[in-house]
Amino acid sequence: MISRVDEYLETILKEALDGEKVQVSFESPPEEVSGRDAVLNVMLYDVREELDRRGGDNEDIYQDDRRVGSRPPTRYYRLRYLVTANGKDVREEHRLLGALVEELPVPPFDRAATGHADPDEEPIMVELALPAAAEGPSITDVWSALGIAPRASLELHAITRVRKTQAITGPPVEHLVLDVERLDTAGNVTAGSTTKIIRKWSSTKVDEHPPKQ
Repeated sequence: MISRVDEYLETILKEALDGEKVQVSFESPPEEVSGRDAVLNVMLYDVREELDRRGGDNEDIYQDDRRVGSRPPTRYYRLRYLVTANGKDVREEHRLLGALVEELPVPPFDRAATGHADPDEEPIMVELALPAAAEGPSITDVWSALGIAPRASLELHAITRVRKTQAITGPPVEHLVLDVERLDTAGNVTAGSTTKIIRKWSSTKVDEHPPKQ
């Protein structure tokens, strides 16, 4: 889940700074600015589940209008990143961070807004430069934990979902064969009275007919 978000963020950040010689790193920001090639440090510092979005019941799985299994409720996670720029000087760092705000779509935005919509990929929603969160570590806490002086930065949030592997209960029932016997008044099976009835299911009706000879 995290690597999927990292790959997407690396792609859209590079596209936003198209034409710039900028590397994207997921390492923590360095203690000292190197003054060489520009680097965007995108450090993941917090992951939390959005509990208010979790359903209470298992989700049914359907195939051709028939229930074939279930899976645990989908869970949504918020990943919080600290984005800093490492350039030749402070003005260069400010320019790179400002370019991100200008060139990325107006947040919140998803894959489609950045031209990376894919029905086979899990959705990712991105939020940028949010107000201070009520829960979790603050930016001040992060800088303090790193043990370095605060620098200009952006807070980036990415929200994605995690769905467990489908729990298939078995293939859908296609037909049922019933043995039918005729009993006499004493409850004994009448000789030669056994026959078969085959019931075949479709998505909307049940067909009943004798077996083909």
